[in-house]
Amino acid sequence: FQHYYITNNLRDLKMEEYLKNGKDIYDTYCTSTETRPIMLPKAPQHTYIDVYPDEGESGPSFKDDKKRQLDYETEVVVYRALEELLDEDINVLHSFEYTHRQYRLCDKSHVRKGCVACRKTLNNREGECDFLIIGKNYFVIIEVKNMTSFSEAKQQNPGLDEQQHKLGLQGSYKKSEKQRERMVKLIRSIENSTNISHFTAYPNFTKGSRAELTLESDQLSSVIFKEDTEDFASWWKGNVTDFHTEEALNCDFQAKHDKVRNMLLAIWCTDNKGHCDKSKCSLGWCIQDIDDKLRI
Repeated sequence: FQHYYITNNLRDLKMEEYLKNGKDIYDTYCTSTETRPIMLPKAPQHTYIDVYPDEGESGPSFKDDKKRQLDYETEVVVYRALEELLDEDINVLHSFEYTHRQYRLCDKSHVRKGCVACRKTLNNREGECDFLIIGKNYFVIIEVKNMTSFSEAKQQNPGLDEQQHKLGLQGSYKKSEKQRERMVKLIRSIENSTNISHFTAYPNFTKGSRAELTLESDQLSSVIFKEDTEDFASWWKGNVTDFHTEEALNCDFQAKHDKVRNMLLAIWCTDNKGHCDKSKCSLGWCIQDIDDKLRI
């Protein structure tokens, strides 16, 4: 019993530290007199390819780097679409990750005894999402996938097998769905009564090819297509703003929402060693991050 009490007391102290850091981050970087999105970081986090090999010399490593670069460019499409929601008072976190230690901190019901992750991968990444959006009374999770229709993909790769491409599409959606569910679980572990919407964005995939995704109607409603990103303000209004109407919020709900917001902000700024770098929200951090990557 004494061990249980000490463990929970330490957890409460650590939780208080995270919540305080999150409130500091919100007060310093996440408020504005203007109604507009506040993007964190101030510019998309970049994946650089240092050297393109000469023609005919590219190998598996180059192909992997090229894929990561294209994935990044696809995320930038969504970043810019969110950035242009000029009438929305939201905070946008790009590239959100959390460790098992952080999940365990949020989930009071988590049983450590017998948990393999607690023993072996405590500081490893447990979950992630490409974009986490914090609204006044809601949270939105967006996973981004760089996939196209078979006809478009075949133009880039004439030898592409249609069945192989179909399986790739199905796999991309299932993976995104799993990542979204993990993020929902994290948020609800902080406060269960939280408004959450979650989607998978395919910025290079047109609605005319949606049958290739072979999804049920409820799954299709969670997909953001290329046309949606091109008129994102209309999509956002119909799928987020109108869905989460700003009804009069009671003090209890607002306090719980703010708690989740502060906790998520702190997690976003805290690395897997437990160091909270609040400057990650600043423009100076972005400039330094890009400069460091260019030097690698």
